Amino acid sequence: MHELPAEDKSCSQCGCAKSALGHDEREILEYLPARFIVCEHRMEKYACGYCKDGVVTAPGPSGAIGELSASPSLLAHVVTSKYADHCPLISGSIM
Repeated sequence: MHELPAEDKSCSQCGCAKSALGHDEREILEYLPARFIVCEHRMEKYACGYCKDGVVTAPGPSGAIGELSASPSLLAHVVTSKYADHCPLISGSIM
């Protein structure tokens, strides 16, 4: 769970406390030797119910490459397999 900092939970317009609206979810694929796991991150969302000021979402995890759904451990495994272990990447389409 990723929460907003306390100072972002109050409305910048009227100063009232913002109420929770829900959350955004982001899944990141992690690689552990010989298995994969999916880590789910939930970023809480808040908005002011009094003056209807904009929605604020808690910052989520920073990705290795933008919004890619792969963790640094998975990217390191792919690079190591390709260049150090000389395993080819899959070519062609998979259907």
